[in-house]
Amino acid sequence: GSGAGGHKVMTYGLEGENVLKVDGPYAAPCQHIGEYDVVLLTAAGIGLTPFSSTLQSIINHRWASGQPPRDVHFHWSCRFTEVEAYLWFMRLISDLHKSYKVRRANQETVVFSVTLYLTGESTDAELAGLCETYGLTYAASGQQVDPDEHIIVKKVFAGLAKRYKDHHIGVFHCGPMGKDLNYHSRTQSRILTNRLHGERENTRFTLHAEVF
Repeated sequence: GSGAGGHKVMTYGLEGENVLKVDGPYAAPCQHIGEYDVVLLTAAGIGLTPFSSTLQSIINHRWASGQPPRDVHFHWSCRFTEVEAYLWFMRLISDLHKSYKVRRANQETVVFSVTLYLTGESTDAELAGLCETYGLTYAASGQQVDPDEHIIVKKVFAGLAKRYKDHHIGVFHCGPMGKDLNYHSRTQSRILTNRLHGERENTRFTLHAEVF
């Protein structure tokens, strides 16, 4: 064919075969998870899928051999009307948390915290029943959450900054990404200022994201 200015563009190889162009490979975000002692895992909707194997690897294998990360904080946002499609994941989280509690009982200094945000219309009774089934704690926020906005906001980062002073925290995200997560994770050697508490915490956040 012809390109700009009438120049011919080669679309075939030397033997007349079509030229195959391959773009990639691209590394998965969680490939770097072992580089941090503390990680924040965030997912929206089906973005939790890659984290199912990641969480199992950390709790069942990496911790058993003393490999990082040591502290894992997982946040997931999902519409209540879609939660039935992810009941397999709820069961997985319940099983992993039981394994975590066994390790804590054995005096292992590891942390596994899970926060699930169910957005949309639902009753307190429906949410409480769901949490009871899977051994989770339900806390009604009384707040309306816009499902189009990501749930990771300033207070999550501020809380981690206060808890992990002078740490470098890896933020791993899969799924749609809102402006809040992108803004608070833009570190690339920058320092987060925890203005919510009037203090300056030398905590760095580095974002590894797979956005779709």
